[in-house]
Amino acid sequence: APPRLIVDRFELRRWQPAQPDFADPASVRTFYAAAEAFVCAAVGAARVHVFDHTLRTSGVSSLNAADGASAAGAVLRVHGDYTADSAPTRLAQLAAAGAITVEPAPSRFAF
Repeated sequence: APPRLIVDRFELRRWQPAQPDFADPASVRTFYAAAEAFVCAAVGAARVHVFDHTLRTSGVSSLNAADGASAAGAVLRVHGDYTADSAPTRLAQLAAAGAITVEPAPSRFAF
């Protein structure tokens, strides 16, 4: 049987959005708004926020761009940037900077 979110903690869904131009901020915002809506519908979330976008290109050797705006080197494996300890800290940082609204504060969240 295919994996189910409620049982296996992940699920495969088909989604074929328009291919964004990741060098164009407006295109990225449109893509992320569509991704947020897709995830909300898939998991029943009240809200979803895409953040900490890192543009990665295969021609760059640095794993992380120092200035936060330049391209960084490609990552060749799937990975998560947040842990159970760091995720609440990052959520608080984003809220304090006004990047997201968390009122009322969520009792559950995922990164």
